Amino acid sequence: MMSKDTHRIMAYVLAAQGYQVFNINYRLGPVHSYPRPLKDAMAAFEWVLDNGTKYGADTKRLAVIGESAGANLTAALAYCVTHPRPEPFARRVFERNANLACVAPLYGLLDLHDVERFWRDPKKNRRMPGWIKGEIRGTAYSYLGRRVKRALQFPLASPLRLFERPAVEGSRPLPPFFTTVGTADPLLSDTIRLSDALHRRSTPCDLHVFRGEIHAFNVMLWRAAAREQWGALFDFLETHMHGTSLDAPAAAPHYVSLAEAFAE
Repeated sequence: MMSKDTHRIMAYVLAAQGYQVFNINYRLGPVHSYPRPLKDAMAAFEWVLDNGTKYGADTKRLAVIGESAGANLTAALAYCVTHPRPEPFARRVFERNANLACVAPLYGLLDLHDVERFWRDPKKNRRMPGWIKGEIRGTAYSYLGRRVKRALQFPLASPLRLFERPAVEGSRPLPPFFTTVGTADPLLSDTIRLSDALHRRSTPCDLHVFRGEIHAFNVMLWRAAAREQWGALFDFLETHMHGTSLDAPAAAPHYVSLAEAFAE
């Protein structure tokens, strides 16, 4: 569900900080199941590599960010950029040898195998409403369809499990990661597992856990936790994406200030 239009506030928040943002759509399940959404994300990434400089982007310093279902795609894309895979669409992205400055998969469903793990504990089962269980099951089914029972046969649909393995031969170093989640988010454990997996690989992971916050809390910009999360993300991006005007690509368009625009 949702689209780049429903989530444009996130693009605006990032653009307001001076970043050139490419906000994408991808085909949605269950009509378009795996690997179509991931293929779309990869196609968009390659499009930015080929066309980004026309819009003022430095394609040698890229960040990839996604939330919830988009976090799954973001994590899988980051894995394919840095690790060789047999799937043709993944191999093509790896061969581009693109530079990822950093990655931010936010509060994602990152492992589609055995989603009942989220509520198998009796204490969790009592606390978790039935409609939330249905949403989690529905999300997994929407991505893999009836193949969800064979999720382990589709490793890129569960990128967390790939990060939990040792790096494969021929892989490149992972970039720094940023991730965030609320303690009231039923997907909390996947984010914690991702942070742990990255640290075992000696990959920096800036993890922010917000007490009592729900899934997608950072969209509610009027909340203190949401503003704190955005501030932490801005600090992270500043650390790993910072450049000067001298670094800007020659093809970058000239952006005028509001004062200049009104003067014209």
